[in-house]
Amino acid sequence: MIKLLIFDFDGVLRLWNDALITEREKELGLPEGSVFSAAFRHEDYLQAITGEIEDPHWREKTLARLEAEHGPASRDLMDTWNKLEGDLDHEMLALVRSLRRQARVVLLSNNTSRLEEDMARMGLLEELDHIYNTSRVGIAKPDARVYEHILQAEGVRPEETVFIDDLRSNIEAAAAIGIHAHHYEGIEDLKHFLAGLGLQA
Repeated sequence: MIKLLIFDFDGVLRLWNDALITEREKELGLPEGSVFSAAFRHEDYLQAITGEIEDPHWREKTLARLEAEHGPASRDLMDTWNKLEGDLDHEMLALVRSLRRQARVVLLSNNTSRLEEDMARMGLLEELDHIYNTSRVGIAKPDARVYEHILQAEGVRPEETVFIDDLRSNIEAAAAIGIHAHHYEGIEDLKHFLAGLGLQA
């Protein structure tokens, strides 16, 4: 019997339109991928999603790298990126609501200290039974300890748990400790997977 479902946030419940950033980079004459390289390919990103530094500090470091590499236009690019909130997948939210009538549904997100603020703006704080933000937990996916932390906190066994994520490395880590793990690529495949576990989607 499934007692707990763990959903990823970005790429599952919240979707991003990266084309908006790509277009802004073109307008400013900056190389495509500039902001993502500056933000996500450095040690301070891991520090931000494990709570060693706060979200504003991480963004300041990202801006400093961009300005050092690409000059003053980087500030306009960062302004655009900072204002992005992503789009809620309403079909996925409807599925979450349905599943909450059958089991506990929680969120596990590799995220910064800004996550809860973003979720509040999107009206999501009451849509889940708990939010596990890795910047609060101090451990990020795919470290097995973050899944073990949730299992212990929720009082469930791996075989009573489902994990949904759009990154294969995160899925493989959860499956390795016995959790029913699904690599998310579309909602219809997810519904089929859940039905196989006795969950009405």
